[in-house]
Amino acid sequence: MADPISLALGIAPLALSAVKGLKAVRSRLKTLRGHDRILRRLRRSFTTQSHVFLDECHLLLQQVADPADVVFMLEDSQSKLQSELWRDPDIDKKLREYLGRKYDDVRETIGEILNQVKSLDERLNRMLHAVERDVRLTTAEKVREAFDVMSNKTDYESDIDHLKELNQEFKRLRKVAKEINRTQTLAKPSNQKRIPKEYRVRGEYARSFYNALRYCWSCTDVQHAEHNMALALDWENGRDMHIVLHCTHKGDSSFNGNSLALSIRPQDIPPMRITQAIRSLDSSSKSDLQPFKRTRFGYNEWSRRPPSPSDHAFQTTIPESIDGSSENLGRAMELGRQPTVLVEVDFVESPREPIDLRKSRNVCGALLVLADASNSDPTSKMECFLDTPDSIRHALSVCDKGLSTTSGSESRRIVTPLLKILERALDADLGVTQQLRLVLQLVKGHLQLHWTPWWRQYWSLSDLSYFADSSNLGTTDLGDCLGTLHIGTRLDFDTLHFDASAFHLEPHVETALLTHGIRNLSLYCLGIALLQIGRWDPLVNATDDVVAVRRLAARNSRLGPRYQNLTQKCIDCDFGEGSDLGNPQLQGTIYESVVCELESLIGVLEKI
Repeated sequence: MADPISLALGIAPLALSAVKGLKAVRSRLKTLRGHDRILRRLRRSFTTQSHVFLDECHLLLQQVADPADVVFMLEDSQSKLQSELWRDPDIDKKLREYLGRKYDDVRETIGEILNQVKSLDERLNRMLHAVERDVRLTTAEKVREAFDVMSNKTDYESDIDHLKELNQEFKRLRKVAKEINRTQTLAKPSNQKRIPKEYRVRGEYARSFYNALRYCWSCTDVQHAEHNMALALDWENGRDMHIVLHCTHKGDSSFNGNSLALSIRPQDIPPMRITQAIRSLDSSSKSDLQPFKRTRFGYNEWSRRPPSPSDHAFQTTIPESIDGSSENLGRAMELGRQPTVLVEVDFVESPREPIDLRKSRNVCGALLVLADASNSDPTSKMECFLDTPDSIRHALSVCDKGLSTTSGSESRRIVTPLLKILERALDADLGVTQQLRLVLQLVKGHLQLHWTPWWRQYWSLSDLSYFADSSNLGTTDLGDCLGTLHIGTRLDFDTLHFDASAFHLEPHVETALLTHGIRNLSLYCLGIALLQIGRWDPLVNATDDVVAVRRLAARNSRLGPRYQNLTQKCIDCDFGEGSDLGNPQLQGTIYESVVCELESLIGVLEKI
């Protein structure tokens, strides 16, 4: 009969104590193995029963926990993550649900096994945690202990026989519970998780804004040498995007200058407003109504622009009046021919009226005016907007979310590549949960944006950045990293579109795909990112070596076997649903196998 304290505990803590006790007693008997045949037989019998108990625990636990985690939990190593997995309160909750009415019987049986192990330990006059004392025993002391064991052989044999009976009862109860659950499982329909709808919606919004700004972008400031734009992976309220626009001035190669943080709220446009705001032109019948040409750098190199994918193309549009009169259309065309300064003054005379960026000949200047108005009067609520042919209006306003490099009054915000954070040493403040949260945000961002122009096919952690406080650059703060993580692109005036590498691959990359059997390049890059974060190492000399990457992925991960398994799946695109990321089945499997696994592991660690 198990003692009251054992009955008050759950199955998992009782099993953990029994496993530790069995290993301790087995280690104790191992020191006496060379003295007598009787001792060797006792040790062999006890070792057999200890293995039987471990096997039964393994078979039971893998019904409610990840099989790879169970193997890790029963290993001899005593790592922090191993102890955290044992202390997971969900394990006992799932065991109670799985065992049903057999739960109390199993708990009582394991409690008796634990008491039997303690009895054996007391007979051997040994504390469970004094493992190192065996090394300091002299030969005479070992012989004396062996003689004591032999003189009480009958008692030891009785204890081992009783342990054998308890193991048989444990095995019987486990088999009964498995048979009951097998019958119930056959009656349950399969319930495969699907990728959330908001993932697709966010990707649509991000792509729509990308293309809208790509079409209308212009800048007349000759001091602006380059423009960079970044999209934050953290979406506010599920819909609002956060964009950081940075203008690099001539002679200044640093990205850490002034930047503008914008909040973009997509809004559906009513059908009547769409007709009034956007109309496609037929170039063959209305060639005289083509929109004005915008002033851009490198305009003489327009012919070098490569064709864009059809799903990223916009038709040329102009504003149309409500009544469709030619007089109003002519007035709109005259407005387009006015000097840039006059156009911008017209837009800012009424701060309460939103600025239609499609009408602006200096979009960059209009956004800077928006920022100046917000800084001078935070209550002005001045906005810009972009209407698109896909029935979405993107409302732009100045954002105060810590994304700007000048958001702090006391210290500047420094744009830091995500890869740099891996060069810092792990410390006590950087826990496993924080690392997993970083990976989770990265995987979610990839699932949402991998098919948009924001996310290149051949990417790395260097393509993502976060804003760090310039006064604390030497510290590892994943809180700032998670809150400001973003992926960027450069506005290319020579080709009138953003980074073309999102659509095209270099010849040597295509050759590597065929040579090394990389099934999906984007997922392979995701696997490398998971490998780098899991090992907390930039792996500078290995990321370009496919064989080295796969060899490192096959090694044990410090984040556990479940993390190692999902890393290898991403590298090999081994999800059983083909290699086309456009396939909804593959997306759903990745969501279930990677996102849900990470969320489950984070939930386990947070409850401990």
